[in-house]
Amino acid sequence: MRDLIDGFLGIPRAFELLSTRKIGKFVIIAGLFGLIIGIGLSLILYYNFDNIGDWLVGLYPFEWGRSVVLAIGKWIAFLLGFLILAFSFKYIVIILLSPILSHISEVIEADLTGNTSQPFSVGRLFNEIGRSLRINSRNIFKELFYTIILFFIGLFPIPGIGILTTLTIVGIQGYYMGFGNLDFLLERHLNYKDSVRFVKNNRMMATGNGLGFLLLFSIPVIGFILAPTLSVIGATVEGLERLDEMPEH
Repeated sequence: MRDLIDGFLGIPRAFELLSTRKIGKFVIIAGLFGLIIGIGLSLILYYNFDNIGDWLVGLYPFEWGRSVVLAIGKWIAFLLGFLILAFSFKYIVIILLSPILSHISEVIEADLTGNTSQPFSVGRLFNEIGRSLRINSRNIFKELFYTIILFFIGLFPIPGIGILTTLTIVGIQGYYMGFGNLDFLLERHLNYKDSVRFVKNNRMMATGNGLGFLLLFSIPVIGFILAPTLSVIGATVEGLERLDEMPEH
């Protein structure tokens, strides 16, 4: 539980590091890009929100209790729409902005530890994008797999099952969000296999970071701008502490 809280609180603590040297313009670029993506995805979901709710209610074959099912269906549709928005936003931003977010993570690490930042190179740029694609392709598949299974389980007419599966889906979203944020640090220290193992060993911290992302992301406009940058900074700070605890570090 302590790791979950530390991961979550790493994001508000990241506010203190926004003034760190050499990242101001990158934070602005990432924020503007996030705002454009977030607004675009929000508009798409907004105009399809009622269709999702009506489809869910249409799956209920009885007349009795239909008003209750309608209310629950609208609530589930809202949460589903939010999760779809967060899911799409996260992976688009992480993959397309991986060089910028990686640089922000590296500068924060250099500021905290005194390590020297590596110079920019085209080869390094492609390596960062390639690693991001590999890690996040894996995460997309696993996250979708578990989310789809839990979503259909949640449709069973069992009291409380919808709430339980929704909370579980949120936790899964948090874990894989934190995974992606942590990898901007881990790519400089661990290979692919060791990075996966590291996140599994620190899954509660990763989940806390991802849940913090979700909470910040739920704030209109501000979330689109700040969630990617602050969650990466928070993951970098918390991840560094745990890397220092590893024997080889």
